[in-house]
Amino acid sequence: MAAPSRQGASRVPPCALFHSAVGTVLKAWPVLQIAVENGFGGVYSQQKAEWMVGVVESFFYENGNLESFEVEDFLTDIVNNEFDTVIEDDSLPQVSRQLCTLFGLCTGGRASEATQFMETLSQKSFNHKLNVTRVGDSDDDDDDNDDSGGTNDEAMDCAEAAQPPPSSGEVAQPSVPSSTESQRRAEPGEDGWTTVQRRRR
Repeated sequence: MAAPSRQGASRVPPCALFHSAVGTVLKAWPVLQIAVENGFGGVYSQQKAEWMVGVVESFFYENGNLESFEVEDFLTDIVNNEFDTVIEDDSLPQVSRQLCTLFGLCTGGRASEATQFMETLSQKSFNHKLNVTRVGDSDDDDDDNDDSGGTNDEAMDCAEAAQPPPSSGEVAQPSVPSSTESQRRAEPGEDGWTTVQRRRR
C-alpha cells in the first residue's frame, strides 16, 4: 500500500533520525504491539509492523506539515486494513501527536531533543506489562456480526504498568468497522485493564 499524498503538499528533505523515531513510537504503542504479538495481521504480522515504519515515514515526507488528525486517520486505516483491528482507546491521538512532534524536531535540526524524546518513549515501552489471555476457543465458521456470538470472540486483557492515564482533554476517535469486516475492539475496564477483542469471519 503506497502512502497517499495531499495535492500541492511540499516534500520535506529526508532526515535519517526520523526513521528511527517512527520505529520507536510504534514499538511503544501497546495496541499495535498486542496486534503483532497475537498475530492479528496473520503470519506476517511482524513484517507488516516493520513495513508500517517506512510507510508512516514516507507519509510525513510526502505531505509536509501534517496535522495530528490527518496522521490519526492514516494510522487508523493501516491498523484496520493490515491488522483487522479497531482502535477504541485513547492512544491514537497521543501516538499521532508524538509522531508530529518528532517530525518537527528531526527536520528542524533539533536532533538532541528528538533523541531525548525517543529515549523517554523507549523507557515507557519497557515499563509496559502486557498480560494476554485468550477467552474461549473460536471456530472458523461463518457468522453474522451479532455481538452476542461469544464463541467467535477472542479477548486479550492488557494491564499497562507504569503508564499514566490519558488527560481528560484527549478524546479517541475510533473508526466504524464495516459489517463485513472482522472486528477487534480495545475497551478500557474499571480496573484499568484494556480488553482487545477480535471478531473472526
